Amino acid sequence: MCTTETPSLQQLTKLTILPSRSSQLSTPLTFLDKIDHIEINDTSERNGVVFYRIAVFLKHNTSHIPTIKSTAVSDQPDYQIERRFTDFANLRCKYCGEFMSYIVHSLSQPRALIKLATGVHTRKKLLTSFCNAFIIKALARKEHFRSLCTGYQTIPHIMEDFFRQVE
Repeated sequence: MCTTETPSLQQLTKLTILPSRSSQLSTPLTFLDKIDHIEINDTSERNGVVFYRIAVFLKHNTSHIPTIKSTAVSDQPDYQIERRFTDFANLRCKYCGEFMSYIVHSLSQPRALIKLATGVHTRKKLLTSFCNAFIIKALARKEHFRSLCTGYQTIPHIMEDFFRQVE
């Protein structure tokens, strides 16, 4: 009879793993991911300052189970917020190269030239395009940028604050 000794296995120990950096971004990224798109169709003027009424349209996915029903976006926004032109200009990021490239080269970005050279109707279209592109860029994050760019951690928070409805 042959006896072979089996090596003794170490008993497994419980290891607690907690999320680190990504947990700081989960709330703003989850919030931004719920935005289908925004529209700026109206303005109001108070004390000589133009406020742009941002209509925020959210995605309404009730289930992850595929169905034949389409999830058509309503023609009514889920909520509206008002922002001044300077609020849009303050979204300009000083950290992230990809955002900076977009900001520098995009004709729809909020600049003094756009404010002075265009009417309110044109500015509404340009700012709508700017905001929708900013949301897409904030969500289209690349893993290798995480350690290189502090804006990578900051941008989703800034955007969440900008687009969140104050209750």
